[in-house]
Amino acid sequence: MLFRSLLLKEVTRSVLFHPTESQIFFAGLEDKLAMTLNGGESWIYSIEFGNNNYVSDIAVDLTNTDTIFIAVAGFDNSGKICKSRNDKECFNDEDEKVICFDCVLEKEFPFNVVVIDPSDNQHIFAGGGGFFDPTVSGELLESIDGGDNWARTGLQNEIVNALLIDPEDTNIIYAGVGYSGGTEIPLYKSIDSGDTWPPSY
Repeated sequence: MLFRSLLLKEVTRSVLFHPTESQIFFAGLEDKLAMTLNGGESWIYSIEFGNNNYVSDIAVDLTNTDTIFIAVAGFDNSGKICKSRNDKECFNDEDEKVICFDCVLEKEFPFNVVVIDPSDNQHIFAGGGGFFDPTVSGELLESIDGGDNWARTGLQNEIVNALLIDPEDTNIIYAGVGYSGGTEIPLYKSIDSGDTWPPSY
């Protein structure tokens, strides 16, 4: 297992605590995912996602905490969603345990956010788009089978930056877009699990 005792010396773009282990947390770097098992004293690293990519967001399955979803964005406005079936095994350059899905439909865009439905761990949302020049509009994608297949939701031609699923009513989802569709709409709200997205402001 690739193990480094040095502190992280790279740009960190996302962080996430493990939901049940207080000494374990993750950091998304500029080509790989880092994990500490001892509160940051030492780090282990995943396989590399490419020199032109960075880990923009991380989601851990609350039902099966060995499963991680990873949103990857490229400086060239490409992107992908990856899944580790075992968080500790994925941190091993000799034995890759990371699956990257071919989930971009019709065009490429960087992924900015990935979330897991708290009521159904097979229900995943992933959104993206690129702010860097030239800007690239993205959309919000949805999987109902744990990431194996992806489909478009009703939120399209936007740069999706942030997602929040209501834990008490998971049909309600908020999406932060930041005026990205050429309009002055910063926030959308769906009350039908992502089918329709009226503005919420």
